[in-house]
Amino acid sequence: MQYDGKVLTPLNESDVVEAVRKAKKYNVEVPIICFLHSYINPAHEEKAAEIVKTEYPDVVVSSHILRRWIEWDRLSTAMIAGYVKPVTSRFVSTLNERVKEANFKGTSLLITCIGGVAAPEVCVDNPAS
Repeated sequence: MQYDGKVLTPLNESDVVEAVRKAKKYNVEVPIICFLHSYINPAHEEKAAEIVKTEYPDVVVSSHILRRWIEWDRLSTAMIAGYVKPVTSRFVSTLNERVKEANFKGTSLLITCIGGVAAPEVCVDNPAS
């Protein structure tokens, strides 16, 4: 892709399948997908995520985490999200179970790192927040 988001080379889906195979071989827990110009056109990242999700229900897609042109910012934030995603998922799952057991009728919200609040599902999807 060019900086304007125009696709110059189609996604090689067999390369993605091979990457998934290698990830399984090395016991990767949460794959992270980050392509160079996905901030402007995330189509390749999203297609790669579809392929990866056949083997990994949890995958982190950089353009869903942070839409910035600096790939290091997107990659490093996606890496943090991938690292904490299993712990965040377990925490939110346990929290939801206990809240349900306590007959809580309100809305659960979690505080984000930027001082706002988000639904638990949003925090599981983007645990870097």
